[in-house]
Amino acid sequence: RHTRPGASGRRGAWTQALERLGRLQSAHLQPGAVAHGAAVGSCGSSSRWARALDVVAQLPRFSLEANVIVSNIAASACRRGERWKYAAALVAGMLDRGLRPNVISHSTVISACSHGKHWAFTLAILTGMLIVALELDTVSCGAATDCCEKAAQWERAWATWEEMQSDHLQPNEVVCSAVISACMRCSLWDRASRTLAASR
Repeated sequence: RHTRPGASGRRGAWTQALERLGRLQSAHLQPGAVAHGAAVGSCGSSSRWARALDVVAQLPRFSLEANVIVSNIAASACRRGERWKYAAALVAGMLDRGLRPNVISHSTVISACSHGKHWAFTLAILTGMLIVALELDTVSCGAATDCCEKAAQWERAWATWEEMQSDHLQPNEVVCSAVISACMRCSLWDRASRTLAASR
């Protein structure tokens, strides 16, 4: 069986990180936030979303809690695994613990939702970013418009594009392509042309 280049190295990294945690626990030592964070990071970079969530779930046993960075890493692992509900739950958990999710937190969940065409939830997250005074970014808007395009929601894709224009945020290729595709699908040639002209 052929193995993708670098796959064994990535697999070794996350297993070694979990083994280190296990050795500390077996020796009746309390692993700190750094050790847990490293394990979550190794699992996340290897797309082992379930393992990453297991490590996060263990934190309260050691009187620890996932900070924003660790939660973002775990959410990113869930995004790679196309588990948008888990990614969203991690961000919601931050709010429950009094933490402030950042732009990366929201962008990660939006990207996770785009895999499943959950456009309504995606737009709700964008609205939530504005409510908590987080600036919209190109990555978040790009994932949102892409999600709307996949779900044949051209009005929402167009509205997101216009929101970027009003915020003086330059739409990237992902945003413009999604809006143009959504408009062309509905034979809205004028809007597609306007988007194309604005992207040049």
